[in-house]
Amino acid sequence: MVSRATKITSGDPAIAVLELAGIAAASTAAVGTAAYLALTRKRRELTREWVLPLHEALALPLRLPDQTDPRRYLHIPRNFSEDDAVIRVDVPGRLDFSKDLVVDIITTKLALEGVTFSWHLAGRETYVTVKKTRKPPAKAAFKDPKIREIVAAAKESAPVIGIGSAGRIVTSVSTPNPRTSSSTPPPAAASRSPCGASPARCSTTARSSSSTPSGSRTRGGWS
Repeated sequence: MVSRATKITSGDPAIAVLELAGIAAASTAAVGTAAYLALTRKRRELTREWVLPLHEALALPLRLPDQTDPRRYLHIPRNFSEDDAVIRVDVPGRLDFSKDLVVDIITTKLALEGVTFSWHLAGRETYVTVKKTRKPPAKAAFKDPKIREIVAAAKESAPVIGIGSAGRIVTSVSTPNPRTSSSTPPPAAASRSPCGASPARCSTTARSSSSTPSGSRTRGGWS
């Protein structure tokens, strides 16, 4: 009887498959449970360390009811301090609060720096989103096709001098001086020209922008 039972257990393919499937399912369940517990722990830490303190500071300025659940209106991701994170705070539609105070509280309690607040107060859903301000590029080279397009589209009276934060185009509006001859640029304008400080830079730029119309000082300022 023992040998027959052993033969049936070890030789039946269906039983072997079921045993392997059971082991795999148990392993998957164990991994899934561990991941869920880790995620739950991180959420509890986020709520304890950041969400609840922010709620306690905003409850009075926003005149929220005592039973308000902070998770219902404070949408703070775990990676809220990273560059691509978006924080959303739902605010009362009655709008009887100080936006400046709310901004100060959110910035202070979440230890945020270099962020932009966007208010959405029209309609039924009223909220504010907080995002990291996109920093300007470290270098804007004239050989970049996008930069060439921006410079080419600029007005002669407002030459492009750089790219600011969030891709904002920075221009220099030149105001003509009535006391100065039209053929002679004002001293201030001449001092702003980047060619005066670096002749080599101008010669390099001149070669790269040979198609630039005569008298365009904007393109001469890029490298």
